[in-house]
Amino acid sequence: MMPKLVALVPLCFMSGMAMVLLLWPRPIATLWLPDIPENADVLAFAVSFLHVAAAFQVADGIQVAASLSLRGLKDARGPMWLAGA
Repeated sequence: MMPKLVALVPLCFMSGMAMVLLLWPRPIATLWLPDIPENADVLAFAVSFLHVAAAFQVADGIQVAASLSLRGLKDARGPMWLAGA
């Protein structure tokens, strides 16, 4: 039960964060850049980059949880070599 929970919690959390990035990319981008006509091109790029970040969220969350689980088991050499590759 516990190993499944270790994978499920980060998966659910990071999926939620990915949904935030997918549903509201423009409001997030306008936190740093005013929504004026001069910034339209940059905001379009920011929105597309936030969509890429949303896709990355889920995979990265699972990878971090798995790496920290192995570190807790005192098996940190494998993740170290994989992260360095």
